[in-house]
Amino acid sequence: MKAFIGLGANLGDPEAQVRRAFGALAELPGTRLLAASSLYRSAPVGVVAQLDFVNAVAELETALTARPCWKLCSPRRGASAARANFPMRRARSTSICCSTRIA
Repeated sequence: MKAFIGLGANLGDPEAQVRRAFGALAELPGTRLLAASSLYRSAPVGVVAQLDFVNAVAELETALTARPCWKLCSPRRGASAARANFPMRRARSTSICCSTRIA
């Protein structure tokens, strides 16, 4: 199945973090990285008193469904995440969201 993983980081060295995330995704069991988008910057939404984000998308071919894929990505998210306090929530250095394409 194809999966699209959205990546974003805004703390530390966000470009390096997103590039490392592409490599980590390729190492997921039963998974192959098909494509990695260009990196792009975006302004924060909601809590705007923070740095701009570096974002990208990875296209994967995987034997995993969305929930197991997300669960396997979550430790990677927490392992490298430097946290900063913001009034409404905690920011993470790398954010991950998973979606599968419905054919």
